[in-house]
Amino acid sequence: MTLVRPGDVSVDFGSASLDFDSGAGARRLRGEFLASFTVLGPSAAENLTLALPDSKFEILGARSVLRGQSSPSVTWNVRHDTNRGATGLDVFETNPVTTSTTTPETDDVGAGQSKLGTGESLWFVTTATAGSVDEIAVTLLCRWRSD
Repeated sequence: MTLVRPGDVSVDFGSASLDFDSGAGARRLRGEFLASFTVLGPSAAENLTLALPDSKFEILGARSVLRGQSSPSVTWNVRHDTNRGATGLDVFETNPVTTSTTTPETDDVGAGQSKLGTGESLWFVTTATAGSVDEIAVTLLCRWRSD
């Protein structure tokens, strides 16, 4: 829908966005949000619950950075399932490996299982660490789903 005058509003369910004209020009609000967490002193076998959402959403990607010494690295993924005791589905096609202690690294989900349904648990897992890792900080870029 084309916005013609101030006060006009348009909802696009396909892109989960809301367009409106506030009088200062058209603007678009998207259903995107960030979810951030930090794990202190991560081991090579973390399995930490992140969320128990009651709405459907999709994880689009992540940014991560470490604090540590001696060439630190953490291999990790985010998983989801309706059964928290299950192995779960990997959000990222390949496990991200974070090595940077200065600049956040960006990871795409690839062909991973990035769409979460209603009633699923979301958790963070690590599969390897190296060096001396004080913490890993991760921010997930997410989008609400209307399908």
